Amino acid sequence: MVSSLIHTQVEESDIIDLEKRYWLLKAQSRTGRFDLETFVPLVSPPIHASLSEGLFHAFDENRDNHIDFKEISCGLSACCRGPVAERQKFCFKVFDVDRDGVLSRQEVHEMVVALLEVWRDNRTDTLPELLANVSDIVEGILTMHDTTKVGQLTLEDYQIWSVKSALANEFLNLLFQVCHIVLGLRPATPEEEGQIIRGWLERESRHGLNTGQNWFLISMQWWQQWKDYVKYDNKSIVVEQPLCWALEGGAPSRPPAWSPCPPPPDRGTATAAAGWSGPPAPRTTSLPTSPVRLRPWRALAAV
Repeated sequence: MVSSLIHTQVEESDIIDLEKRYWLLKAQSRTGRFDLETFVPLVSPPIHASLSEGLFHAFDENRDNHIDFKEISCGLSACCRGPVAERQKFCFKVFDVDRDGVLSRQEVHEMVVALLEVWRDNRTDTLPELLANVSDIVEGILTMHDTTKVGQLTLEDYQIWSVKSALANEFLNLLFQVCHIVLGLRPATPEEEGQIIRGWLERESRHGLNTGQNWFLISMQWWQQWKDYVKYDNKSIVVEQPLCWALEGGAPSRPPAWSPCPPPPDRGTATAAAGWSGPPAPRTTSLPTSPVRLRPWRALAAV
């Protein structure tokens, strides 16, 4: 069994689920390989296009231009399990474009630009960095953390900076969402599951609805049961439409890969708020007769 050959901080049962998910995603490839062309549309959005290739290479450890199952399992473990400082090692690989083990001044500049974009997409609160010149931010990072004094950051330099950086940690939070919702890692706890869904919905509620998006109707009863299960708080999610509770999908649109508990009351008619491992929601469905509400969601996780 593949799971017995992979040493990660992911449980064996989750490895089995990940393997199913991996083959489902890989099946979308025109080449039969989980290559960059297949990977980028899955993660972007919400990952910015400027970071998608770096994220792909962070998974592609052996640099053969495709991600095998061992690589995706180890990458998900490295990004989502363990102490934050260790997880930031994975982020470092995303920014190390030339893979030389250090971040050059140019790579640090590109990193800062990307992290500022991530913050603006995911947060409404302000940071001093948002008002500063990018070049000044770069110089500040290098002045404080470049131990080599040659205008670059080693992995250790980056880890020390990132642990206390709100920008770096917001990017790690975004990767955490993508690794679970898109790539299929199962949340470790109900509370973690609620945080993942909440973070995704908060971002998408600010984007509003767009032409061409697909929607998946869910049972209000299931949604309430799920919110109780994960102790979900949606007070800051402000965008609501007058039609129905639903999950919205971008292009391509898919419900998330893992199955939150409790299971939906009627699998045939409701798409779970966080999805389950199974077929996507039907393209057509009968609307309930009583008024319900609509909530946006860019679910990029299942075919």
